[in-house]
Amino acid sequence: MVEDDLTAPDGGTNRGETPCSGAANYATTLAARDNGVVPADHVILASTAGHGGFRIDQLDKAAAWYSTLLDHVSGAFALNPDHAVHVFAWMQGENDAVSGTPYTTYRAALEQLQVDVEADVKAITGQPGPVFCVTYQMSYRAASEPEMAL
Repeated sequence: MVEDDLTAPDGGTNRGETPCSGAANYATTLAARDNGVVPADHVILASTAGHGGFRIDQLDKAAAWYSTLLDHVSGAFALNPDHAVHVFAWMQGENDAVSGTPYTTYRAALEQLQVDVEADVKAITGQPGPVFCVTYQMSYRAASEPEMAL
């Protein structure tokens, strides 16, 4: 898998590798190692619809940027109607810490985002299975904004 950081969805030219390639490559490795799947036969479409430097309220369903995520899902489904979204990676929160977003506000927004993404993805793909949200523990400003790291 190869990523092209020159065409980041938000126009950024310093984004580098996203979680997509690492996750897709590791899934292929596990499929080969654990199930004997030939890597060339293990097709994964990984897509990044993120935007660097945004708060969660700039990325949620009420924000204009949210349609970018749905465009990626619709585009993948148009390429292959058997396409399903099993997981979306969420790497965000630093600008909420800088902006002073309260923990309870952020947590409620993130939980609602997961519900919204799952419902919208299922509406597009018709898939019965869940859409998991995989995230990380933010360390940025953890000393001054310890609740956000939760």
